Amino acid sequence: MEVSPDWGEILSCFLFEQGAEGVHVREESSERTVLAGYFFLESSSDRMKKQLCGSWKEQYGGKKRSAWSGLSVAAVPPQDWTTEWRKDYRPIPVGKTILVQPSWLPVSPAEKRTVVLMDPGNAFGSGTHASTQLCLMGIEEFHRCGETVLDIGCGSGVLAIAAALREEKAGLSPDASRRIRAIEPDLDAVATARKNARRNRVGGRIRFWGQSLEDFRSAPSSLIVANLTALDLIHLSSDMRRLSRAGSLLLLAGLEVRDIFSVLDHYRRGGFRKVKVRKRQGWALLVLQRT
Repeated sequence: MEVSPDWGEILSCFLFEQGAEGVHVREESSERTVLAGYFFLESSSDRMKKQLCGSWKEQYGGKKRSAWSGLSVAAVPPQDWTTEWRKDYRPIPVGKTILVQPSWLPVSPAEKRTVVLMDPGNAFGSGTHASTQLCLMGIEEFHRCGETVLDIGCGSGVLAIAAALREEKAGLSPDASRRIRAIEPDLDAVATARKNARRNRVGGRIRFWGQSLEDFRSAPSSLIVANLTALDLIHLSSDMRRLSRAGSLLLLAGLEVRDIFSVLDHYRRGGFRKVKVRKRQGWALLVLQRT
C-alpha cells in the first residue's frame, strides 16, 4: 500500500484491525511511504483487496484517494514475520528531549533524551504520526511536573506515558492520587495503554479510565491533551471547559491546518484564548488557555 506519510500510522492501525499479523513500514521519501501488511489468506488475493477497500470505505468514507495511491495484494513465500516487519522501525526523536523507540531495540546508556518505549499495534499513537509528535512537543514545552494532566482519548497511552516519564526524570515520587490521568472509551485500547505504561515502568503514575468523556467526572486539570479530530474537539468543548479552570492549558491536535480557525473560533466563544499554533506535515497543534 503506497501512502502519504500523514496517513501512515492510521493505515498501519487499519491493517492490524483487518487481521494483519504484522505491518512493515518503509519510508521511501518525504512524500511516499510503503506499508506491507501480512495476512494468512483463506481467500483469493482479489477478494482480500476488495475486503480492504470495502472496510476502508465503510470506516472513512470518501478519504480513500487522499490516503493511498496504490494497493496491491500478492502471495509471498513463508518467512519469520514476527521479526521481518520490524526491520525498518527506528527510534524517532521528537522535539528537543523525547525519543520514541520500539521496545525490541536496546536503549543506549548514553541516551540523554526521555525514552518512550512504544510498539506499533492496534491502538493509535505509536509516535510516527505528525499529530502525535505535535502533542509530544506540546507536552515537552507546556507540561509542568507536579501539576495534573488529563489525556483525552489516550489510545496507546503515549502522551500520558511521556508526561509520567518526565515526572520520573525530574525526581518526583509517584503520587497516590496519580496526577496524570487518561481516558479512552475503547476498552481494548485502555488495556494496551496500561500494558505500555507498565513496559515504561510508570504504571503507578497514571490512572486510566475506560469510559466516554461525557460520563467522566474529575477535578479540573492544569493541562489537558486531546489528539482527536476537529469535529470531536468541537463536540467535546463544553466537557473541556468543565474539566479545566482559569489558567488551565489545552493541547488540541488531530486537526488539519484548514480546521484551525473553526476550532479556535469555537473555543474562543467558550472562554479560551490562543497561546500558540504549531504545524507539521499538514496537521496542527492548537495551544489554548482558559481565561
